[in-house]
Amino acid sequence: DERIRLEDMMKKIDQNQSTFSLKIHRLETPEKLFLTHDEAQLMKEHKYEIRKWGFEYSLYETQGDTNKVNYNGALIFAVPIVMGVSLSSTDLKDFLNTMYNLSKKRTVSSNCVRPPAIRRILKSKACRGAIMFGKSLSTFQITKIINNLK
Repeated sequence: DERIRLEDMMKKIDQNQSTFSLKIHRLETPEKLFLTHDEAQLMKEHKYEIRKWGFEYSLYETQGDTNKVNYNGALIFAVPIVMGVSLSSTDLKDFLNTMYNLSKKRTVSSNCVRPPAIRRILKSKACRGAIMFGKSLSTFQITKIINNLK
């Protein structure tokens, strides 16, 4: 039951359906996020994918000793809300780390990557809504569960 719920929620959020569509939480004060060079590059290269998931940001620059421009941070203006749970800048860093690791393996396109925090939230919601151990079920409920497993 829990696995079926999780797969259904993931499918719906990927298709941006109904109550699973992302909502945006605009931060009262932009949050500073310090970045490595690779993270800043990912944010530049994958701006569309990152914004698609509800993160709104602006990169800022500092001058290095060699007058070479270095991106070393971002101001986060908005984060997504998924099923009532607001994500954070830490979740954005985790997302960047996932994108970076997958880009090194070249296994998945960046536009197919889902932020890990979203999966964590969906897993929690699927668990909380699943049938609890010891709960009595009707024959209809049992049949429905078994059919969904097929």
